[in-house]
Amino acid sequence: MNTHTPKEKAVLSLGRKALINRLSRIQGQIEALKHSIEEDDGECLTHMRQVKAIRSGVKSFAEEYVQQFALSCAQSESVSPRLKRRMEEVVTSAFSI
Repeated sequence: MNTHTPKEKAVLSLGRKALINRLSRIQGQIEALKHSIEEDDGECLTHMRQVKAIRSGVKSFAEEYVQQFALSCAQSESVSPRLKRRMEEVVTSAFSI
């Protein structure tokens, strides 16, 4: 059952756009690394920096995606504000490893 208000739907839509932008950025980083490796035109240190940037981007994406999903579920299920805060803490701590 979808019980989102128009304002909540707009916020979720903006969140989706931000997630898609993150994925596009990550995809570009992966393509650049792939091309550099295929053409053998990069230094190992440069490749390692690219890998680190990709890893960081994926981690940030995953954290934001899970947080948005969890919060969306919390809003649709009328979860208490206290439980909502705890869910945010769990999501944040899960990705701070």
